[in-house]
Amino acid sequence: MAPAVSTSIRAATDADSAAVIEIVRTCWSAYPGVVVDIDGEMPELKRWALHHRSLGGRAWVAELEGRVVACIAATRDERPGAWTLHKLNVLPEARRRGIGAALVGEAESAACEQDAVCMVLWSDTRFVESHALYESLGYARMPETRRLNDLSKTTEYRYRKAL
Repeated sequence: MAPAVSTSIRAATDADSAAVIEIVRTCWSAYPGVVVDIDGEMPELKRWALHHRSLGGRAWVAELEGRVVACIAATRDERPGAWTLHKLNVLPEARRRGIGAALVGEAESAACEQDAVCMVLWSDTRFVESHALYESLGYARMPETRRLNDLSKTTEYRYRKAL
């Protein structure tokens, strides 16, 4: 029998920011045409926890054997009763262990504690593996898309789940 692998989810701190940046870089580099410009397009990654707290939300990381291997954040959406998931990323070697689902569950629970009735998210159309996870967790792809004016020329799908 293989030894048990120790995983945990905890509230993120800004000390996790370097690990979060590396996770995002690693995950996004698997997709052709996706550009990771931290200073220009994602400066919030430098203050991962503080940024989301300043928006009335929270951020989390997952650790595997004491190493940060995944991240997620959630903030209130502009629509009443809605919260938005941000940047669920799991390092390739940590996938298929339930970490992504556990992080989403943590974010959903926190949103429900704040009387959220639904969770929404936007996901790059190229992130097909992520879409499969979201759909397996009960998120429905909505008909709308949005284009970002970014270096990656991103088009995103919108997902929604009633809580």
